[in-house]
Amino acid sequence: MNREQLLERQYQLLNCLVAGGPHPPGMPAGRLRLVSRGLACKRRREAIASWPGLAQLEGQAEVWFDQYAAEHGRPAGGSPLLDGYQFNLWLARRGVAVAIRIVCECRPFRESVLPRPAWERHLWSLGYRVKGWVPALTTSLVGGPSPKPAGAR
Repeated sequence: MNREQLLERQYQLLNCLVAGGPHPPGMPAGRLRLVSRGLACKRRREAIASWPGLAQLEGQAEVWFDQYAAEHGRPAGGSPLLDGYQFNLWLARRGVAVAIRIVCECRPFRESVLPRPAWERHLWSLGYRVKGWVPALTTSLVGGPSPKPAGAR
């Protein structure tokens, strides 16, 4: 086996394990599924653990992360901190209060996350409040029921 063939087989294996691609020929499918699930659990655990504020969501964070991970690959560089931040952005767009607070306080910087300055935190917080308020206002003006935010019970 030459170098190019080896690289191609490695690519096929990684594509199968991380991106859900087809099983490479000659490798046991059951073991590949097991390793793939293990890597997905590791990604979820690392991303959620890097943001202690998500502990308030308890088991729901894991369910939501699985939905997020099905749509989004790991960020370039594979940083769990950045992956967790992008997960928080995803949750914030769905109205989850804990995630909105995290997104308003932090911003991404390369493969890390930095605190936002006070003026920027207030601006983001206002943006999320207005975004949640405007649909409720417009719906009540046209006579329909006011929608519940995505994270409300």
